[in-house]
Amino acid sequence: MKKHYVYGTTLNSIAKVTRIIKFDLQAEPDTGKSQLKVGENIQSIFDLGPGNFGSEAVFVPNQPGTECEEDDGYLIFFVHDENTRKLAVNAIDTKTMFAELVAVAE
Repeated sequence: MKKHYVYGTTLNSIAKVTRIIKFDLQAEPDTGKSQLKVGENIQSIFDLGPGNFGSEAVFVPNQPGTECEEDDGYLIFFVHDENTRKLAVNAIDTKTMFAELVAVAE
């Protein structure tokens, strides 16, 4: 079965994760870009915000063990706020990838 979506990250100049990106593997990539923007094969970009750096995200299906759409679930990842020195576990809905978090645990 051919995969439809993949999730990746962008790194800043000192190799810290700053954004999580949802790619559509069935769409044509937009070549020659100097910056990542939503469009073509980039479905969504979730920015961790200034002073926040994260881990690689892990996909968790909405209902494990059942047939569902490939992007029906959540991305779980750590975020470290370097301003407050707090660490949080975040979860975002993979269908929307909106900036509003589904859950945060500090």
